[in-house]
Amino acid sequence: MRNDNPPQTLLAPVIKTINVRLPIEAAFRLFTERTSTWWPLATHSVGGESVVDCRLEGQVGGRFYEIQADGTQAEWGQVLAWEPPRRLVFTLHPGRTPEFASLVEVTFQSEGNGCCLTLTHTNWEACGENAAAERLGYERGWESILKRFQAQAAPPAP
Repeated sequence: MRNDNPPQTLLAPVIKTINVRLPIEAAFRLFTERTSTWWPLATHSVGGESVVDCRLEGQVGGRFYEIQADGTQAEWGQVLAWEPPRRLVFTLHPGRTPEFASLVEVTFQSEGNGCCLTLTHTNWEACGENAAAERLGYERGWESILKRFQAQAAPPAP
């Protein structure tokens, strides 16, 4: 039997690694419990300027979502693995339905006086025909988002 379908090209994961000057437990809590303190809500959300908060529910099956000023909620994804303070996995599909979700894994490892955070974003093919563009956008987006996380995690200057 002949297969006329071209082989599917898998897009490379986006992998970002940063170091923060917080103990692993504090860094995990900042990432998961205080997301809206460092996430650029006005530019990286469904509702844009009307978004006032985003939340990540700390359990397998928990939601990752935004809340707009009028109370409207927009789903961003769902928690698939919850292993504080070392690992978190969630789907990501802001502005799309869950069938078009990519996958994000975030790990935290103690390192010296702080920790190392590694974010791996995969499953681009689920994004459909715009997968390559989605990947490129997140390659750039995670860079700026994680810089904001890193700045929020920095201890105050004496």
